[in-house]
Amino acid sequence: MIRTTRVLALGAALVVAGILLAPVGPVRVGAPAEAAAKSSLDLFVAQAASDGGAVKYLPVNSRGKTKPEMKDDRTILTFPMIELATGNVVGTIVDDIKAPIPGILFDVTTSFIFHDGTLVNHMLVSSAPDVQRPGWIIVGNRPTNDSIISADGVFKGHTGRIRLSGINDLTKFPNEVYQDDFWVIELSK
Repeated sequence: MIRTTRVLALGAALVVAGILLAPVGPVRVGAPAEAAAKSSLDLFVAQAASDGGAVKYLPVNSRGKTKPEMKDDRTILTFPMIELATGNVVGTIVDDIKAPIPGILFDVTTSFIFHDGTLVNHMLVSSAPDVQRPGWIIVGNRPTNDSIISADGVFKGHTGRIRLSGINDLTKFPNEVYQDDFWVIELSK
């Protein structure tokens, strides 16, 4: 009898502890796909801007190997667009690169293709040889003005700029390019 009472008391204590320690908030039931963002804009995080407005940010990565597509004086590279916060593929990044400008500078138009809209960015991208890895280049740009030249779908009416930092392996170019680029998409309205 004492043993049964102890087991019941221990069980009751565990139930009470479970209730008291349970997280507070809504419970979501269903498959993880139901929790996915309904709009690509839901992926962006809003932060206050220096002018008192709001800016929405989304850090993404283009990483992997691709076979370059050559068109006249341009090279087209296509990569999956990976959301850095989750590691999920959220779209496609397509770089349209014009022939290098003397001084190791590239004229690049990049399309960020989401399932419900596209952002097109244009900028000059600085490039330098990576002295630690022959055949690799370090790339980057920090635009001081808006660099998004086109926005459609859920992005229609948005402006902004996109920052870039990355590395590219050109040792097998023109047959293959490896890219590991970090992009920060900054949307304003």
